[in-house]
Amino acid sequence: MAKLDLGRLPGYTGPALLTKGTKSPPWSAEVIARLSGALPQARTHSLEGAGHIPHVTHPDDYARLVTGFIEEHRQPS
Repeated sequence: MAKLDLGRLPGYTGPALLTKGTKSPPWSAEVIARLSGALPQARTHSLEGAGHIPHVTHPDDYARLVTGFIEEHRQPS
């Protein structure tokens, strides 16, 4: 597995959405867990039945998830 430089991530305080599919490769869950640990404000979501590219295999579910996340974190204008 490639080395992840997690040292600077805790300085990011904005919203973050981490996604994975329930059929993603095993290494994917480890990467998401490490990123989630470095970004305590991040939300992690698993897409049921999706693999490593859920935006391709489950585009409607992925779009709803991302759109909802953006709406939830939208700053009032």
